[in-house]
Amino acid sequence: MALVHNAIGQDDWVDAQATFYGDDKGHGTEESTCGYDVAKQGYGVQTTALSATLFENGAICGACFEIKCVNSPWCIEEGPSIGVTATSSCPKTTTSTPNGVAQFCNPPTKHFYLPQPMFLKFAHIYSGVIPVQYRRYSCFRQGGVKFQLGGNETWISVLVFNVQSGGALAKIMVKGSSATWVPMTRDWGANWKASGNWIGQSLSFQMTDTYNKTLELENVVPPNWQFATNYLHVMAILLGLSYCVVGGSNGNHGWKNAHATFYGDLGGQETMYGACGYGDLFKQGYGLATTALSTALFNDGASCGACYEIRCKDSQWCKKDAGPIRVTATNFCPPWYHDDPYAWCNTPRKHFDLSMKMFLKIAEYKGGVVPVMYRKVKCLKKGGIKFELDGNPYWLLVLVYNVGGAGNVVGLNIKGSNSSWTNMSRNWGQNWQTWENLKGQSLSFQVTTGDGKQKVFENVAPDNWQLGHTYESKKNMN
Repeated sequence: MALVHNAIGQDDWVDAQATFYGDDKGHGTEESTCGYDVAKQGYGVQTTALSATLFENGAICGACFEIKCVNSPWCIEEGPSIGVTATSSCPKTTTSTPNGVAQFCNPPTKHFYLPQPMFLKFAHIYSGVIPVQYRRYSCFRQGGVKFQLGGNETWISVLVFNVQSGGALAKIMVKGSSATWVPMTRDWGANWKASGNWIGQSLSFQMTDTYNKTLELENVVPPNWQFATNYLHVMAILLGLSYCVVGGSNGNHGWKNAHATFYGDLGGQETMYGACGYGDLFKQGYGLATTALSTALFNDGASCGACYEIRCKDSQWCKKDAGPIRVTATNFCPPWYHDDPYAWCNTPRKHFDLSMKMFLKIAEYKGGVVPVMYRKVKCLKKGGIKFELDGNPYWLLVLVYNVGGAGNVVGLNIKGSNSSWTNMSRNWGQNWQTWENLKGQSLSFQVTTGDGKQKVFENVAPDNWQLGHTYESKKNMN
């Protein structure tokens, strides 16, 4: 197994619409223009057909989407976002009703045609077509990435399924043990083909997904392989996301175990401000997509601003088919200095104290505390980094927020237009301090984030800057 390239795909929410097909058990959704047998191959009813604009002639087969109902009286209040895999296409039509509703799968409309059980998780059955927002997210699968072989003595066909990470494949190459690498072409959906006689050779594959992540999988198929047989790759890790390990890893490479609960109510007022030094989280762009961290994760404030992806696992209280959530660390969950099994924020426990709104996206209210898996992810922020100035004539305090990339600032230097660079020290959370007198000078900052990246932001604050004001840079760490 050889790692070829590393890239991370992180997508923003995009507007679309959705409706459903099939009955309340998902019957009628089994056929797949991607080539999958959705029932036997593990996809179940957690699937979607895509309009032509999204389907891209099959290039998106296997991709995973998080979808939420928005701006409709038919949305279920506090309904969860759902996670589905693209397994089919929603066919174009030349007929329509007077208002054109029947053509919702025609270009350029972005439309999700969901099995009825998935649609009813976030919308009422009588709603018909509803507005939604969607984004791509990393797929999670049980077991190994699978290759189903077909063809004859002159060509080979390979259906690739159960793929994690990007889920959809953009390119595949095949190599026999007695041959060199040969590019395969997309036959249809998730089926790929290549000419030649491959019988009697062990087969290796090089796969590139739609996030431009590539991996070589060596000797996936033994030399005595047979047509119409499925083969697993025993250990395939696609750029930090495990495809599968049969009889070994649980397919959660890069994820770590923790627990999660919630604090505050659905309005989230109790989650405002906090130990990271942030203020009104709504005004500062964080909203309720936030979490407090236990001591083991908080790192004396150095983790403030970091972004995490969290999913519920192995609990009766996990919401079925809920996608992972993404939150920013904005507060500290203090330890309770007693040896108590319910002191979740005590060292060395890794614990997320979520806003209630985020907790309810992945677990039932009655669950209280649930086991989760988490990993750090790239923070996606709009606009530039913001620097809020406070202090007095002899001391300057700077709150840094809206930081993209790793999100958590671990080092901050400041420079006045008539001064040299000065190291700032962490006062608390993401508040940094200096005793340099920089009044009357424009201010530049050098920011270092938790992933080691460093960037200079020149002349962020003008020479007439004022305490109590916030200044925004023209760029970010994204």
